[in-house]
Amino acid sequence: QEETLTLLRETRATCLIVTHAPAEAIRLGDRIAVMRAGRLLQAGKAEELYRNPADLFVARLFSEINEIRYTVESGALRTPIGAFAVPGLNEGEEAILCIRRRAIRIGSVGAGLPARLLRSQFLGDLALLEVAVHGFERPLLTVVREGEQPRQGQEVSISVDAESVLVFPAHAPAADNVELMPSERERP
Repeated sequence: QEETLTLLRETRATCLIVTHAPAEAIRLGDRIAVMRAGRLLQAGKAEELYRNPADLFVARLFSEINEIRYTVESGALRTPIGAFAVPGLNEGEEAILCIRRRAIRIGSVGAGLPARLLRSQFLGDLALLEVAVHGFERPLLTVVREGEQPRQGQEVSISVDAESVLVFPAHAPAADNVELMPSERERP
């Protein structure tokens, strides 16, 4: 693949590569087009699709996310990590708050929102953490470098990079149960 990609770039040839693997699309494509059920959902550079996904389906393709449903109150989602504007949604409608796993930072007690480590799973260079966070009904998942995770049961705090929080209408078609390929479901 690398030789083919180098040759295509050197000759400035236009080529369409079809893949179901988002990581492969990011690595190989200058531009990416995301399709679902025969419809083009979004096209652009990898960074654009990652940072500004058009909908929940695209967000799920390019990021492992925690999804939490909220009801719009006074034009925003009021969450333990802050309020997030929801343009185009009316009072009482539901929206999905998406927090990228990699956007959650673990800190010492008092440095953020109170939390407790429930479980840690070894993933090679990384560890997947399941963290009970004050104010959230369900645990959140995050990743840290292996060896940097707290002990199971340890009290910690979390902080979240607000730039990595996404909000989508809950009633949008992509909010339906989207089944990703098994290999994509297990990505950290």
